[in-house]
Amino acid sequence: MLDPENLRRWCVRLDEAFLQVIHREGLDEQPDSRAFGAYVERTIKNEWNALCSAWNVEARPVPGRRTIYDAAFNSGANLVGVDFKSKDLADNRYSDGGVCSVGNLLRLYQSGATFLITEFGYRVLSGRAEFIYVRTAPFHALPESIYRIENLGTGQVRLNESLHRCWEKIEWDRALSEFLGLFCKLSAEHYQRVAGDAERRARALSMFVDSGFSRLPPL
Repeated sequence: MLDPENLRRWCVRLDEAFLQVIHREGLDEQPDSRAFGAYVERTIKNEWNALCSAWNVEARPVPGRRTIYDAAFNSGANLVGVDFKSKDLADNRYSDGGVCSVGNLLRLYQSGATFLITEFGYRVLSGRAEFIYVRTAPFHALPESIYRIENLGTGQVRLNESLHRCWEKIEWDRALSEFLGLFCKLSAEHYQRVAGDAERRARALSMFVDSGFSRLPPL
């Protein structure tokens, strides 16, 4: 994993380069935010090899669909994966669309990789996207309050706040072991909570059967 000094340097470098790419290319309005996110991702990926060459790093092949990052490069012996997120600033609510599953995130960190998230904040004006900011941050160094896990399969990691709003609270010096400790605790609490919910629902279904299907308790 990259050390804290290189982490911050790379985040700033990526922000500057990505902003140049999207300003140069220009992006039209899309049918919805999901389509716009795919448009942004495709635009950056089309320039990925050229960007990595300019950065003097080795571009990694386009990852498979189950990989949690959208593009990656090797900086020396360090694999750096970057996940792209788009944020429509016309919507006051924050929705990151999900990051990855708990298991996939832990496996990535176990491999020694560095995981970055880049957020593209934009507004659509007269059918064109105006990018207000591009913000990249190391996932493991985000404020503890930003992490959330929802009950989707093995647990889906999501964020409570945009990277732009929490930028000043990023803990650049946080050790990976410290992050894994707090993240595993959060994950365990999630699994315990959903296990209790599952047991309650199972009891409710048994009561429904015992009532001769005449009274369905809340599920």
